[in-house]
Amino acid sequence: MQHRRRTVKYLSVLLIGGAMLLGGALFTQTSLAQYGEAGSDVQTLEGVISDSMCGASHSGKDPVKCTMGCLKNGSSYVLVVGDKVYKLDGNLGSGMNNVAGKSARVTGKVDGDTIMVTRGGIEAVS
Repeated sequence: MQHRRRTVKYLSVLLIGGAMLLGGALFTQTSLAQYGEAGSDVQTLEGVISDSMCGASHSGKDPVKCTMGCLKNGSSYVLVVGDKVYKLDGNLGSGMNNVAGKSARVTGKVDGDTIMVTRGGIEAVS
């Protein structure tokens, strides 16, 4: 009888542990797909990091200073690629001020006029 209880307890622990591992794996896969890190729809675009107020036109002002000023006034980051302006969303990272007003390469999932940036998906272009 004692042996049977141990076996049932052991199997219960294995079953619960397996369910937790499976649930964690599914959660991780869903989270990564949400940020475009898993899948073939991830793209890399190259352009200039700007702000949503000015877009491609800074009216002759220094692009870095203008972008930083607009961001302080509530504007958000965008990527300008030719005539197209993409809103940047997702994992922008803490170094965005280093690329504001400058050329950058952005990796993420493009959905209309928005790029859902992947982790580490913004890098300066020299």
